[in-house]
Amino acid sequence: MKNFGLQFQRLFQTLLAPAKRGAFLELVPMDAAASDTTGSAAAKVQMGNLLHQSASKGRPLHLVLNSANKNLHLVQAQWLAQEMKQPLYRVNLAAVISKYIGETEKNLRLVFSRAEKMGAVLLFDEADALLGKRSNVRDAHDKYANQEVAYLLQKMETYPHHIFVQCKNGDCIGVLPGFVLLGN
Repeated sequence: MKNFGLQFQRLFQTLLAPAKRGAFLELVPMDAAASDTTGSAAAKVQMGNLLHQSASKGRPLHLVLNSANKNLHLVQAQWLAQEMKQPLYRVNLAAVISKYIGETEKNLRLVFSRAEKMGAVLLFDEADALLGKRSNVRDAHDKYANQEVAYLLQKMETYPHHIFVQCKNGDCIGVLPGFVLLGN
């Protein structure tokens, strides 16, 4: 009888647990063609200058990647990571964001602690989905959404390695102080 209670408890916890939607971090393989397809020669020079400035200041490079070409930001991130000789990890925001209060912050804490241990460059792909959520607080949902964004910004600011954020139309630059806009 005791065994049945334990099985029922596990089943009940499984039903209440949030669904697994994949890993939070995905290693982006380094593409050999990345060095040839980063865009124009001017873009390569600009990215090289940004790397040099970051290294000379001893601070991590924080970039907002903005491009009309949907895949160009990924290739640029790959090229930059190759130049820095660091692994590039794409953050799966769909898996990180949770509808349960406090879960998103817990997931973000896990993402940043794992990435820091690996010395990884982080790529937040289509981050405007989360960063665009800030709004005037009208109800409890808005309050918690704003807290999630504030927590993400705090973690980004204290992360000791490079961070690249891709936004569809560069609107994230106003939300991300200290980030440099690369692209259109």
